[in-house]
Amino acid sequence: MLRRPVLTVASCMRFIYSSVSNYSGLPRKNLEQDCKRIKRLLQVLRTNEYDHIKVPSVDQLVKCLYVTKPLKVSLGLDKQLSLRHMNTEGRQLLKSEFLTAKNQFNIGNMTHLAGLQKSLIMGHRIGEITYKFLQSKNISNIARIPIPENRLSKKVLAEQDLKVLHIVLAYLSHCNSEAAVRELVQNEVTKPALRNLFGL
Repeated sequence: MLRRPVLTVASCMRFIYSSVSNYSGLPRKNLEQDCKRIKRLLQVLRTNEYDHIKVPSVDQLVKCLYVTKPLKVSLGLDKQLSLRHMNTEGRQLLKSEFLTAKNQFNIGNMTHLAGLQKSLIMGHRIGEITYKFLQSKNISNIARIPIPENRLSKKVLAEQDLKVLHIVLAYLSHCNSEAAVRELVQNEVTKPALRNLFGL
């Protein structure tokens, strides 16, 4: 039996966006599993440990899994934002908090750093570091994409899962104070990820 080739990042993303351009609904048959995926991510973020963090309804959060669909999430008061926009917001928030945590740990003064560690010092490869952290928490393949996983490269799968995290963090930032969300990101993502990376 011939093995199907793994799609490249560029060809994969062209297929993904063309396949969903005319469809914005969510398959109800996936709802139960989608809720489990979101709840698992919220457990990793330990949102229930923060009294001052308000979590949107799971029914709204499941939209964050469908990163390739042209969906918008409701933020109340007739305000909606696209998943693509929220992905950008969440990625910027995460990068900012990684750099803040790096300075708090005084990592810049460390010597004998490995390649990935050196990249963080320069503010690069933050997505790769974040994904390693998610894997350490048994979070992988949570994004809902319209292509079988065995047709996709690990890089593409990782990129889609990172988008889910970015969008969820952005969603939380719109429902809570900036200080509260930054505290959560620091305590539950960036600092643990840096401790894992540098063995702190």
